[in-house]
Parts: sequence; C-alpha cells; structure tokens
Amino acid sequence: MVFSWFLSVLRLVSSSKYAVVQRGKYLILILISSFFISTTSAMTLEKFHGWNIQLLEEEMIAIERSGDIEDSENIIFVMTKNNCDRVLQFFELFTLSTHPDLTKLIDQEIELLENGHTTTGMVMEIYPYKNGHMILIGMGSYGHETIKEYYTFHKRSRLTVTDVPVEEPVALRTFIDLPTIQWAMPQIEEAMDRAHKHCKKIPDPIMAHLNYSQKGLKS
Repeated sequence: MVFSWFLSVLRLVSSSKYAVVQRGKYLILILISSFFISTTSAMTLEKFHGWNIQLLEEEMIAIERSGDIEDSENIIFVMTKNNCDRVLQFFELFTLSTHPDLTKLIDQEIELLENGHTTTGMVMEIYPYKNGHMILIGMGSYGHETIKEYYTFHKRSRLTVTDVPVEEPVALRTFIDLPTIQWAMPQIEEAMDRAHKHCKKIPDPIMAHLNYSQKGLKS
C-alpha cells in the first residue's frame, strides 16, 4: 500500500521544489506547485520488517507502515534531501464522521496522548475516504537519533486524540469516532538507519554547462 492518500499531498509538486518552514514547534513541508498532477514519482527502495521505504519526487525519503490492523492507517516519517538528520512525522487517522465542520480542523492544533504522554499535533489535510474521512496529522520535526531512541524504548506508538478545537461544545466522537490507533515499531532503529542512508544518497541535479565557440550566441 503506497502511503494511501498521503501521496496526494505530495502530488502538489509540479517540480522537484520544496521548502521547510517553522510554524510553532512544527517544521512544515511546503510543496511548491502551480497545479495538481495525477501521478507522483514514488519508488520503493526496500521493505524491511513491515516498513516500506520509498523515494518520493527524487527529493524525499519516506518510511511508513500500517497500523496493527492490516491495511489500516499509516504512520509516516519523512526525510528531505540535504536535511537527512531531521525527520518529519505524520500519521493518518480514519473517522466515519461526515460532520460538515470536520474540515474546519485543518491547520488546527489538536491534543494527543502518545504512549501515555501528552503532546499535540497539527491537522494537515482531511480527505474523503471510503465511507468517511482520512485525517493527516503532523507531529512535528525531530532528530533522527531522537526518533530511534524514543521508539526503541517504547516499542510502539499508541496515539489517542484527546481534544479538538471547536467553537461550540461538541463531543469529540462527533468528529473522531475511534480516537486511538496503534503501530508496532519492529526494528525501528535499523529501519531509520536504512532510510537515512538512502537519504544521504539522493543525488543533486546534474547541472549541464554548454560551452559555445560560435560568436553571437551569448549576450
């Protein structure tokens, strides 16, 4: 399964250009585009203990795996070329909600518990999916070594949405009916190291230099 609809966010790329900017505690990947394209350059580099490591748009390495239920939501880590030591973290959360205000959560910070510890995430995008919606949540940017140490210790990521920002009092399950999801983290240390090595190997574009001997071709 190729990142389900997460790739549709990356498909905003009409060229191999991107930027990373700071927004609060988050490093947000902004994909520079003038139009949507229907396909994206995604190449599987290897599969390792349930991790799918891919090269995206010749600029990024993404490492993903589905939840403990087969073909369920993904947890995704992204490294960008020339910044391989920083890892952007995302996860998908499916909800059956069709509430008309659901998409108002986009660009909003939500409260989470991960492995029993309070944290926050930012809703990056919400897409119709099957008979409900898939929510893409960014968890920020972390050091490559920090990710390895954290998940090697916990051996899993158990995430629960505990609150969402809404103007009127609405029960959490009105928007997110199943607020908890869990991913196993087998061989996370080696998986991240493998992805890091792939990231370091992403080549810079070849710059062509043409030398003309004819006069009048250059101003």
